[in-house]
This record gives sequence, C-alpha cells and structure tokens, in this order.
Amino acid sequence: MIQSLLFILCLGFSANAYVPKLSTVLGKMVSTTGGTKGFILKRTVTLKDDNAVANETWYIGHADSMKVDVDGTNADGTPWKFEILYKGGKRMTTSVEGKIQSFPLSPEFYEPLLHYRSSRALQGRLLAMQLIPNNNSSESVSSVFMNLDRYKGAVAYVLGAQDSKNTLQPPRLWVEQDSFLIRKLRMGSQIEVEFDAFKEFEEGKIKEAELQTLFWKSSTVIIQNTSTQLVEPKKIESFLKIQKEAKAVLPQNTNLKEFYSRFR
Repeated sequence: MIQSLLFILCLGFSANAYVPKLSTVLGKMVSTTGGTKGFILKRTVTLKDDNAVANETWYIGHADSMKVDVDGTNADGTPWKFEILYKGGKRMTTSVEGKIQSFPLSPEFYEPLLHYRSSRALQGRLLAMQLIPNNNSSESVSSVFMNLDRYKGAVAYVLGAQDSKNTLQPPRLWVEQDSFLIRKLRMGSQIEVEFDAFKEFEEGKIKEAELQTLFWKSSTVIIQNTSTQLVEPKKIESFLKIQKEAKAVLPQNTNLKEFYSRFR
C-alpha cells in the first residue's frame, strides 16, 4: 500500500516536472500585459510601520514608456508632490527648483516587469536583473536557471540561480505555471515583492496585479490599485512629459523618500 502511494506521488510529480524553453515562458508572460492598450492606474502606497501614505497615478504605454504623478500629506498637514517620467531607459523628474533632471533607472525599479509587450525586451530586463545568464541557449537557460517550485500552493516556474556565491540569496522570479503571471520577485538586494489579486480585462486577454506587497527593512509596503483604466496609446502619449517649471515638493518622511529613490 505504501509503495503504491509513493509510486502515484512520484508519477504525479513527473507529470508536472516538465519545464518548457525560456522563449516559450517569456512569450506567454507578455501575452497578457496589455497588447496595444495603455493603462491609467491609480494606487495608494502605504508604509505600514511609518503610517505614511502616498497617492500615485500611473500613465503606462509599455515597459519603457511610463510616468507616475505622486502626492501626499506630511504629518504636519503640509502637501507634497512630484512626478517621474520613464522613457528611453532614463528616469526624469524635476528638482525642488523646477529644473528637469535625468538619471539612470534604479536597478530596483521592478514595475516594467509587469508591462513588457515583447519577449525579447523582457529577456533583456531579466538578464540585467541577473535572473537569467548571459547565454543564448534556451536549453541551457531552462535546465540551469529555470526550475519548478511551489508558490502559495500553486506550481510555479522559478527563474534564477539555484545557488549563490555568497551568503545572500540569489535573485529569483516566480511565474505561475498555469497563468504565466509574475507572482513573486526577489532582487539581488534581497528585497522581495509579491503580486496578488489579479484582475482580468478584455475577456481575460489582459491581466493586472491589483495588489503588490513589498518587504523592505523588516517592514511591509502595501501597493494597492484603486482604479484601473485601459485606454488607447494616443491618450497615454499626451501625459508622457514633464510639466514645465513644476517644482518638486518632497515628502518629509525619510522612508518615503528612500522608497521613491530606490523602487520608483
């Protein structure tokens, strides 16, 4: 009886142990990220331990064309706000004097992972985040950097090295097997983000994570969508620019400043 049970369990595992080529997984991942549609997303960002809240409005054409307007209220009741434009691989914003500044993207800026429309572009991003090796062989990537694991009870493909050369855990990405949705990310900095409460649009052709939970500094940041609107790309284009002479007013909360510096 025990031997029969073990045989059945092993058989079940073997049936689910197939790992497809990386190109197949990437193609499935980008198939539900928007197609030709753009997004206007409204979100709240809550730093639980600080009791600090920020309001965000995202204008997203695709992974390399987006903008976020941010505002909030300090503990003393004074308002703050600023804007960040992501375009052409750069991060642009205004200073407190109203001058436009341009910076490289933060290596911890993970939002584009949810909005790639091209599997080749997504592959380049995964390579930059050290989630796949610099190797053109799909077979090699599948066998070494992509394996099966479980995430919250569901089978998931895990992209990333199995072992680390130091005491830190290697960066990894958990992609749900059945839906090909990103469910969890661990960056090289050890920051982890979970993606939940996916909402379907266009009869299931587009899926958007309505909830993100970021674990940082032994604390938790809750990022919740409050409104999700699909629009034509031309409508997004009109928002993808920095307002002239719009002076940035930064929040007084130190952790909020660091959050936007690192993750946005």
